[in-house]
Amino acid sequence: MIPKQIYLILHLVGILLVFTSYGALIARGWLASAHAGLRKFGAITSGVGLLLIFVSGFGMQPAYGFTTWIWIKIFLWLLLGAFLMVINRKPELAIVNYWIIVAIGALAVITVYYKPFGM
Repeated sequence: MIPKQIYLILHLVGILLVFTSYGALIARGWLASAHAGLRKFGAITSGVGLLLIFVSGFGMQPAYGFTTWIWIKIFLWLLLGAFLMVINRKPELAIVNYWIIVAIGALAVITVYYKPFGM
């Protein structure tokens, strides 16, 4: 059995990967860059980050049980994953995309610290 701390570290590394890659992709859109390598790199690193978040999150789940706040976090994870399409298809909305990503992250942090509807 893997210790909860290992899952937590993997979870945080995944979060770092997702948010830094989304930041790079948003900056790419803001600068109207057609750099295909950056787009590919951002997509790969965000995918790896989302996978790390998913696997490590479910690794930590037995410690908490399936409470409502975990369902909220799963919804936010899905929303974050789907937002990659918005970032790539609407680069002209870079500033709006940036603040939406910050809001999704803030909701995730609020959810994990306050654990609404249970725990």
